[in-house]
Amino acid sequence: MDNNTTPTSPPPAPDTRDTLHELWNTLPPRIPKSQGSNAMLGGVCEGIGARYGVDPVLIRLFFVALTFAFGGGLFIYLLFFLVMPRFGTTVSPWRAINTPKDRLDKVGKSERDNGWALIIALVIFFPTLSLNDGGWAASSLFTVVLALAGVYALHRRQPVPPEGLLARPAGGSTLWQPTRSVDTTHLSVPEGYTHPAAARPAPPSWDPLGTAPELWHLPDLPAEEPAPQPRRRSRGATILSVLGLALVLGIISTAFAAAMGFIFYRSDEVGDVEYTVTNNLQDRYDSSIGTTVLDLSDLAPLDEPRTVAVEHSIGTVEIIPPDNVRVELACDVSLGSDNCPAVLNPDAPGDPLRLDVDLSIGTVSTVGAS
Repeated sequence: MDNNTTPTSPPPAPDTRDTLHELWNTLPPRIPKSQGSNAMLGGVCEGIGARYGVDPVLIRLFFVALTFAFGGGLFIYLLFFLVMPRFGTTVSPWRAINTPKDRLDKVGKSERDNGWALIIALVIFFPTLSLNDGGWAASSLFTVVLALAGVYALHRRQPVPPEGLLARPAGGSTLWQPTRSVDTTHLSVPEGYTHPAAARPAPPSWDPLGTAPELWHLPDLPAEEPAPQPRRRSRGATILSVLGLALVLGIISTAFAAAMGFIFYRSDEVGDVEYTVTNNLQDRYDSSIGTTVLDLSDLAPLDEPRTVAVEHSIGTVEIIPPDNVRVELACDVSLGSDNCPAVLNPDAPGDPLRLDVDLSIGTVSTVGAS
């Protein structure tokens, strides 16, 4: 054995700050149901599952566990909604808020409106209550720490985003070399945007991020000497950084919790419900969390004008309208989307039915409406 041989040192592990930077630059997109996914609310779980190769059902169960075990699961969900861009775009509600309005297109302005609504909801839904007796402050801190640890662990396991999911390589990322792909061809993107799965030429070696496709015709540059590796931070400094971040977030969480009150959930109000209406039309239909289906397909023609209120808190409202009754729709969705036309069956004889749909968070869909 040659005693003069210098042993090769393993490359330094990524710095925690660099890992967090890459995590931020490769955040998963939201994939709402309106774009072809199986999302229940805003598509956060669908996006996280596709980004990190995890079944979205497990992600939903994680949020439910955080909500009912420690409190704050809905807050974390809304926080992810705020920072995750919509599938096919690169502008999240948070980024839209921080972009001048005259520089935003129609989609960006919609995301900006969602962003302000989310900020208000984040204050209202701040984690303040554990379903266990007492200890709400510790539960608030534990919720934030668990969510951070979960996302961090997923990113460390799958740092490279799959091909066909993100709208474009995230600026500043050094990890844009996909080793796997996901099938997103069944998903749609907003009008005017390019589908992430659309074929695109591979960037040259001098532009691995794909930030300047208009210059890809230029020849490759000569190889450069590798830059010196940054000095590796000690494990103790890394642990202190993570604990410090968790402590700061915990202090903010408990402070807002004390200031803004609390929110509670009743398990007996959670679940799907279907109303089938023939000649028993009510003036009001109330529901809480889940999917509500209002089936009016067998409703007989009305002998007088009727106004019906449909109120739902979180989830999906699906309306199946009749074919022989004029239906006038007024949908108010605080956070989410709807496809409510103003009038259905405009030429139907008889008196009209007016539906006033009020949804806090989620989606209103009308069967047969474009």
